[in-house]
Amino acid sequence: MQGYNKTNRHLLILASLDVLLILFGLSLLLDFRNNRLVEIERLNRQLVSVENMRKESGIIDRTVRENKQLIDRLNLYFVTKATVANFIEELESLASRSDVSLKLDSLDIGREVGPQGENSYLEFKLNTGGDFSNIFRFLTVLESLPYKLRFNTLSITRGKTEGVDESKINNRSPWRGEISFDVISYIEK
Repeated sequence: MQGYNKTNRHLLILASLDVLLILFGLSLLLDFRNNRLVEIERLNRQLVSVENMRKESGIIDRTVRENKQLIDRLNLYFVTKATVANFIEELESLASRSDVSLKLDSLDIGREVGPQGENSYLEFKLNTGGDFSNIFRFLTVLESLPYKLRFNTLSITRGKTEGVDESKINNRSPWRGEISFDVISYIEK
């Protein structure tokens, strides 16, 4: 009987150890599961955050595209440091289409102080040569450009103009035009 009690005791100890091992294993599994759930929740939050950033970057990209279109549209009405050469080419093209010789005498940057502070503008002095009607057409087209211009002096007289292409001047009635104007819609940036 004593052997029987000893065996029972050993079985009881083994059963207790088995139960403790099972409980310990279950607690490890629960802890592992809880840690995984916490990790999964953290990754989900991170995924949502990345998705929100992607949406925001899409909004920013769309805004930049829309603003670029607006900026390109505004650039049609303003001359900047980067587009002065384009403006001069535009003047030359207008003169050519009007069948007028054009000479750029001077180009300067002027400054004036206004209510909003100091403003910059471009000062142009041009000489033209050609028929009266062609010079007048050039002036009309120049005035209708989408830029804000301020004409300072304008004179159309009979006679040859120094430094302009004589091939476009009708020798029976050579006319010359002297034009001084400011491009107010100039942005010095």
